[in-house]
Amino acid sequence: MSSFIRVLLLLATIGWCDLVNAQALRPGAAKPKVTVPVNPELEAKLAQTDNLPALLGLAANFESKGDFQSQVSVFNRVLELRPMAGNIRFELAAAYAQLNDKRNTYDLLLKLQTSGYAFDPSTDERFEKAHGTEAWDYIVLNLQANAKAFGEGKVAFTLVADDRLLETLAYDAKRQQFLLGSMRDGAVYRLGKDGKTLEPFITANAENQLRSVLAMQADNAHGQLWVTATGLPYFKGIDQNDYGKTALYQ
Repeated sequence: MSSFIRVLLLLATIGWCDLVNAQALRPGAAKPKVTVPVNPELEAKLAQTDNLPALLGLAANFESKGDFQSQVSVFNRVLELRPMAGNIRFELAAAYAQLNDKRNTYDLLLKLQTSGYAFDPSTDERFEKAHGTEAWDYIVLNLQANAKAFGEGKVAFTLVADDRLLETLAYDAKRQQFLLGSMRDGAVYRLGKDGKTLEPFITANAENQLRSVLAMQADNAHGQLWVTATGLPYFKGIDQNDYGKTALYQ
């Protein structure tokens, strides 16, 4: 995979990892002990920026040059800004592996495995130097186990393809209806009985200032719905001043 494509994929998933794994990977968790030499000048420069695209581009540039020590520093800075981003922890583990730092590689992979991730580093050539130990075999086996489906499932409904960018869903147990949140129009919809029709439930307006809906949780015991919305470029007609603004609605 090219470095450019990897940067795009990391940017596409980094925000969602924060939402999904807020408890699994807590900010207070200890960082892996750094065993590679630290470049004080680079560390000082990294501490001055919070531009994620620039940081990920820098990491890709260091990787292309084989400078994995500097790449480790960049990813550690990214994790200071986005501590729940499991995909970045995997990239950091790969950088440590290419430095033949098995301890930090295993530590990161084990934390990802116990948090429920299902990465498979055994097929990633960047982890070649981490192979050949019982610890490696154990971690890989359990990461692969995380990917195995369990229980029985079936397709409940298939939504009609359109440009609403439906990102999240919740279940209203009282009305026995699914609720779906849109990144495009900032609305929450009820799914009709036919499994296709979307009925407007909550719409974005100047008063509520809803933006792209990224996460929802139904509190069925109290008849409440919690919604997380963020100002994203996907939101139709977004004002430049609203970029990055996030709010939790009840």
